[in-house]
Amino acid sequence: HHFLHGHKVAYGIMVQLAYEKKWAEIDNLIPFYEHLDIPQSLSDLHLDRLDAEDIMEIARLSTKPEAPVHGLPYEVTAGLMAEAIQALDKYMANLPKL
Repeated sequence: HHFLHGHKVAYGIMVQLAYEKKWAEIDNLIPFYEHLDIPQSLSDLHLDRLDAEDIMEIARLSTKPEAPVHGLPYEVTAGLMAEAIQALDKYMANLPKL
């Protein structure tokens, strides 16, 4: 992959907030992310052609038993992670463009 570490972390924060359904916090981050040109969606990462199976594979990899995501104070599953990625993408696509 060819993404900057900080971009992956920043996008991961957005996915985590979507997983937690904290849409207001996502709204608060958007101006900051835009100011720094940080990716906020699969489209921003040029990954908008991924299908549901591809997204599930990403979710599986990011929820392997040794993944840091398991340090969160709640259970994280690949299925719910994939849903969060898709929900975030849908949310970002439906925001009014500035």
